Amino acid sequence: MASLYLLHFTVKVADHAGHYLGYARSIPDRLARHRAGQGSPLIRALLRRGGDFTLVRTWPSGSRMEERRLKSWKRLSRFCPTWRNGAAPHV
Repeated sequence: MASLYLLHFTVKVADHAGHYLGYARSIPDRLARHRAGQGSPLIRALLRRGGDFTLVRTWPSGSRMEERRLKSWKRLSRFCPTWRNGAAPHV
C-alpha cells in the first residue's frame, strides 16, 4: 500500500527548502534510495551539503493526487511536528 511521507532536513537547501514530501509504495525502500543519492535532486543537494533528513510524518493510503495537493500549498513546515514543536531553526 502506498503512502505519503514527510522528511525534515537538518539544513536548508537552496536557502529555502527544509522539508520534502514524497510518495512511495515502500517508505523504508524509498528512504534507502534517498540515502544512496538516487531520486530527488533536492535530497541529493541536501546530502552533498553534508545535511541529513529525518522521517517525521506519514500519511498511510496516500495518493499521487494528495501529494500534489499538499505540495501546491507550499510551506511543508506546517505539516512537520519537529518544526511545530519548537525545534531549532535550520542552519
